[in-house]
Amino acid sequence: MGLIAAGEEGGTFNESLTNVCKIWARNEDLHHRLLMMLIYPAIVLAVAIGVVWLLMTRVVPQFIMVLSQMNVDLPIPTRMLVAISAFWVAHPWAVSFCGVGMIVLILKFPALIRRTPLLHGVALRLPIFGQLILLLMRANFTRTFAQLKNARAKTTQCLMLCRDLSWNYEYRSAVARTLIKVQRGESLSRALEEDVDIFGDMVVRGLAFMEVSGSGSEGLIRLTSLLERQLDAYINAIRQVLDPLLVLFLGGVVGGIVFATFLPTVAILQHL
Repeated sequence: MGLIAAGEEGGTFNESLTNVCKIWARNEDLHHRLLMMLIYPAIVLAVAIGVVWLLMTRVVPQFIMVLSQMNVDLPIPTRMLVAISAFWVAHPWAVSFCGVGMIVLILKFPALIRRTPLLHGVALRLPIFGQLILLLMRANFTRTFAQLKNARAKTTQCLMLCRDLSWNYEYRSAVARTLIKVQRGESLSRALEEDVDIFGDMVVRGLAFMEVSGSGSEGLIRLTSLLERQLDAYINAIRQVLDPLLVLFLGGVVGGIVFATFLPTVAILQHL
């Protein structure tokens, strides 16, 4: 809506519509890539949950029954495993309800963060995903700002429209502070320096260079392309790291169950 309004005011309505399509296509492509990145971890996690359920409800009770007949003093890890397995067998619906509730909570967690301004700063500090949110906000800010300037919009108008690009309160507050400083006569790059943790060194230094060189919106578009390449590289890096971490985590869970199950067997064999 801001791009269309700026295009109508500046006489570049067709270009504004083209820019809207570019931003929309970029966001849809990013959304699709993130979903595709999460498909493999979701499948692996679902299979692992089934394996753990089978071990805890079928294998572990049978094995512990044999050990109980032998009057073996169970180690602490095995006792903990026995207690968890007994709870799963005695209350399967409670475990299922907790599992479904956990899945729903994970799916609703992003919406919960958006509706809670107190959590917006926490979201930007989350491992991996906090940096992803920051890179996305910076890329959207520079692209929209460049297209608004190309539509001959004033800097203050550009900042007012760019403020509504994100749901994050920390970002919106940073843009509002920048708007106040620009209205007082400060340069845009100088106004952004206080919130460099939100906008990033690359954006602040790039805008400072463009103000000195007078490159205008063309320089902003090149900066946007650089930020989007950085965002793409970060998404690929997340995918390369996320899959091995998930496999290691699930391997540790299944391996811990197996270790706690066969630990009494090792003690029995040592006493033979």
